[in-house]
Amino acid sequence: MSAKKNIAPSKKAQANNDLEELNKISTGRSKVSFHNTSDETGDIFVQLNGVAYQIKREEEVSLPNEVLGVIDDAIITRFERDEKGEEITRDIKRFPYTKVA
Repeated sequence: MSAKKNIAPSKKAQANNDLEELNKISTGRSKVSFHNTSDETGDIFVQLNGVAYQIKREEEVSLPNEVLGVIDDAIITRFERDEKGEEITRDIKRFPYTKVA
């Protein structure tokens, strides 16, 4: 009778399992298009529960809603002055996007 050896899964297999688990618990996906800003035009990098996403701007992409939640939490505070010289603060999204579907 041969004894079974416990073999740890490879990192790639583990990553695939993690991605499958995330997709199982995902509440859905949304198609979005991210816009260039005056400050940033490169790809967007987001990581959620060990799964990394590199998102191209100005292209339609499908993302889990949980990832969009992380992106929605990325806020920048802008400080500006009005005509009277008083300081105005505005909170804006760091990664603006439009939902396509």
